[in-house]
Amino acid sequence: MFRAIKVLNNNGVLAIRMENQAEVIILGKGIGFGKKVNERFEVIDGAKVYELKNGGECEKAYSQVMQIEPLYLEITDAILQKAQEKLGEIDTRVILPLADHIAFAMKRIQSQGYISNPMTQDIRGLFPSEFEVALYGLSLIKKELKITMNEDEAGYIALHLHGALVNEKVSNVLVHTQIIHDCLAIMEQRTGVIFNVTSLSYNRLLSHMKYMIARMMKNEAIGLDMNYYIKHQYTKTYELAEYICDRIAKELQLVCMPEEIGYLAMHIERVCLNNTKL
Repeated sequence: MFRAIKVLNNNGVLAIRMENQAEVIILGKGIGFGKKVNERFEVIDGAKVYELKNGGECEKAYSQVMQIEPLYLEITDAILQKAQEKLGEIDTRVILPLADHIAFAMKRIQSQGYISNPMTQDIRGLFPSEFEVALYGLSLIKKELKITMNEDEAGYIALHLHGALVNEKVSNVLVHTQIIHDCLAIMEQRTGVIFNVTSLSYNRLLSHMKYMIARMMKNEAIGLDMNYYIKHQYTKTYELAEYICDRIAKELQLVCMPEEIGYLAMHIERVCLNNTKL
């Protein structure tokens, strides 16, 4: 059972779940039609319930919802449903920050034009499934709002989706992506190789760095030490990998297990062999 706080439009209601006093947004065709404040009701078939805050924090969530046009909430609802189909269960509380991001991006595009996202290709490589859902979101925005967003915007949406998938703040996901982006630039500069962002070896390197950071955050070891072999077989690459591991550890203020160096060096060497010298 729910109690209506605010009818957003015919397809959306801000409400309280009676059993735990949690604040929710309910989106579904006709869910808001004829509803009145404080009216108690059950959810209709096909409607989606998004829990926002626990009791006692309602005022903040209410303020956030009131600043977002209901149409952006409906678009975000469709994006999140597509994400759940493709990615599995995600933290649906992302609906407000993602809807707010889309609304802000729309205003920015209408007034100032597009902004670039230098990490778009890295985000596509790091989070391919999230990026695919984000592209679906862009097609939906074009259909509903008649405005075309570029793939740089898809990158930002993908970051929100990944944060919701792993239950991590999007700001942390952005920091990790930026670190990887910067480290890739250092690798290119020091090896003299232009990395082919569509190559399998490049995407394996991206994936390795993503999971390396995840292991560092959990203080997990990789399980097999290849350092002796890699250090003697690919000395310069090993030294570069050692520098990169140390840089990442310092920026995140975490410990990087020594075994990570050899594996990272192996991936860097593979990328260099399969790409073009400057």
